Amino acid sequence: MNNIPTADNSSRDNAFISNLKIGLRAVLFLRFSKEELYVSWSQVVLLTAIHLTLLFSLDFVHIGFTGEFNWFGLPGAIFTLPMMIIVAWAMTLSANQSDKTLSLLVVFCLLTIPYEMSFQLLNWILSRQFVKGLIGQWASSATDMWFALACGLAAIRLLEIKGIRRIILLLPVLLICGTSSQVMQYKTLWRKPYDPEISRNFYEQRHILESENVFYLQPNLLEQELAAVMPSNQKTPVLFFVGVAGYSDQDVFMKEVHYVEELFKKRFGTSGHSITLINNSKTATTSPIASTTSLSRSLKKISESMDKNKDILFLYMTSHGSKDHKFSLDFGSMQFNDLNPERLRDMLNESGIKRRVIVISACYSGGFIDKLKDSNTLIITSAAADKTSFGCSNEADFTYFGQAYFDEALQKTDSFVDAFNLAKPLIAAREKEDDYTPSDPGIFVGENIKIALAEFSHQLSTKRVNQSVLSYQQAKTTTLNKEINQDNPIKIPSALIKSPTEEKENTRIRQANQLIVLMKYRNLIEDSIVLCKEGAKSRTPNSIVKEQPNYFRGITPQSKLWPEVVSAYEDYFNESCEYTSNDYLLTMNRVYSSSLTTAELSNIIKFYSSPVGEKFVIANLTASTALQKELSRQMSAKSEAADTKFKQKIAVLGETEARPKTKDQMRPKSWWKFW
Repeated sequence: MNNIPTADNSSRDNAFISNLKIGLRAVLFLRFSKEELYVSWSQVVLLTAIHLTLLFSLDFVHIGFTGEFNWFGLPGAIFTLPMMIIVAWAMTLSANQSDKTLSLLVVFCLLTIPYEMSFQLLNWILSRQFVKGLIGQWASSATDMWFALACGLAAIRLLEIKGIRRIILLLPVLLICGTSSQVMQYKTLWRKPYDPEISRNFYEQRHILESENVFYLQPNLLEQELAAVMPSNQKTPVLFFVGVAGYSDQDVFMKEVHYVEELFKKRFGTSGHSITLINNSKTATTSPIASTTSLSRSLKKISESMDKNKDILFLYMTSHGSKDHKFSLDFGSMQFNDLNPERLRDMLNESGIKRRVIVISACYSGGFIDKLKDSNTLIITSAAADKTSFGCSNEADFTYFGQAYFDEALQKTDSFVDAFNLAKPLIAAREKEDDYTPSDPGIFVGENIKIALAEFSHQLSTKRVNQSVLSYQQAKTTTLNKEINQDNPIKIPSALIKSPTEEKENTRIRQANQLIVLMKYRNLIEDSIVLCKEGAKSRTPNSIVKEQPNYFRGITPQSKLWPEVVSAYEDYFNESCEYTSNDYLLTMNRVYSSSLTTAELSNIIKFYSSPVGEKFVIANLTASTALQKELSRQMSAKSEAADTKFKQKIAVLGETEARPKTKDQMRPKSWWKFW
């Protein structure tokens, strides 16, 4: 006979309060008194109503008075109720205690209230980014598991199940957990009113390619983009750039391709040798779309414009990727052909382009490496063949890979391989900070392309140094002209003004430039800038205020102006550490060209051009960086120790000064005692 009490009208309030206490204990996995549990269908209806009211209230707080009731959210809001009825029936039937089905259902309903509150609180925390990454991915499932285990343990205690039967009866619990975590439950009961303008704009963006104007405009845009590509007419290698932003619904891919295109024009001279294909509604009337057809035509145009025996293609593709290694080319309702590794390989082979640098930023992009690799190809991917990459949000300016590789690493080096080696630990550190599974970016370097890229990088560095020296010489000539004109009212013809350097000196200057490039002094200076900025981070505005509360004129972390103080502090160190590398290189050039003869410079260049010399340069750079770090560490430690000692000395002197003086000390000395 069921001895669990039922609620009547006179005890309804007490019954509800008593049941809430039982629910609170059960959700914390604590034992509860079965005798204090009040059972009735009224309790089930009341608890369900409270559950719905809670969901509605949370939505109302989020949306406000401007919302409207959403009837489509009701099925998701009451989804757990029929599941709990089935599980309660199954567990009591298995335990031969069918008379306790309603009792168990009441307990389950009691557990839904703290479960829903915890679930909504967790969603709020995740929306504020207090926790990130894997924590956010698994937190929802963990909450469902907690609810299911609380239900299972409460059922075992209510039905007094013992022994191995406990495990058997827990199987229905897995049903709750599985359905709650896997089934999409749309629970929103109060939503923003339907806005036809937003809906229309969204539809137009998704279907913009279907409009007549854009439909007929796109072929012309592609023709214009291809026609703007200039042929290669230089003796030295030229870099051609093709950028592909494949996914239209997120702006990050469009932003990234635009940034990389401009970066390559400035650093690698790709102006007139660049093509961008973008899937985005914002560029549908200004840029050709990214499809397999447009990419194939672009590669053919590049092939026709380049010298295949010396010029290099840099192909950058950024989008989403799939587990079966398909690169997403998606633009609203348009149906584009799939771009997989085999299709991309065929396009490149058909184009006839020989020297290739292919960088793919997409999930599972490592699956492209095996199909594309050969001795003339460098392949870099943002993720391994079985891993995802991160940062694909509409608000972001870069993906994780794009920011590390292009915005950070390629600003410090002309080597695409070195940039990868610099970017990879940056990506790993950011993923670790955000609790993401490592994406494990991949790289393959063909032997022939390695030599070609080394030649291109060397040529680029030499050109930059020569330009720096030329600018210096021009500035020097301008200064000389100015001085002559100031000293002589009569303007002297420029033909009578001697060049600041004779031919032999020009030869030594060019040799000095070559030596500076070979010894990679620019890399050393850029490493020094990085170390300088990293050293500045060791002392933050917060740590300064802790030591000296009035250091920032009374502004503290609690002040509204504190973010501006932090920003000004960062700007101070960024500006103070931002050395001008050209000035240093010019100084070194003047010393080398004036201290060494042409023959001596030739012998030194010969050594540094040899394999042993190149190896020595790399070792020297590594040693110099290690030396700078060690000096910085020792200087920091010595400075801190000296600072502590100085403060202690000042404190002692201050205490001495503050002591009351004796009468003898206060009495003025006789005039003769001063002598």
